[in-house]
Amino acid sequence: MVFGKDVRLNRITRKGKMLCIPLDHGVSIGPSKGLDTISETISNVAKGGATAILAHKGIIKSLEESPSTGIIIH
Repeated sequence: MVFGKDVRLNRITRKGKMLCIPLDHGVSIGPSKGLDTISETISNVAKGGATAILAHKGIIKSLEESPSTGIIIH
């Protein structure tokens, strides 16, 4: 039997491990280098091996395509 929790955890983990990169600093501390080109930054983070990103819903809404990593909305 598959539980919803397991499905959601599989979206943000690989082999039971997670590397989550927080990208929500632009909202709390203002513009930061790399966050002004958020799509490119997320792509680079995914290429670097991150399994998930943590971002505000506004950042996720602004993306033209879904990232290849899991998403945790702050």
